[in-house]
Amino acid sequence: MLIIGTSDFLDEHLEALLCKLLPILLPRLAPTAQVCLVDNMNVSLKALCQQWAERHGLKVAELAS
Repeated sequence: MLIIGTSDFLDEHLEALLCKLLPILLPRLAPTAQVCLVDNMNVSLKALCQQWAERHGLKVAELAS
């Protein structure tokens, strides 16, 4: 399970970090991995994460904050 939240990052910093980090994480995730996004995440960041997960065949869920 990969949980993606905004925590202490500004949106623009988190987007840059995710663009570098997600490809590195992919080979380390199980084929049945699920990506969980916090519900208060910026819309463009959420879309980026959802598209990435779906492109790689991962399930996406939303977590209530």
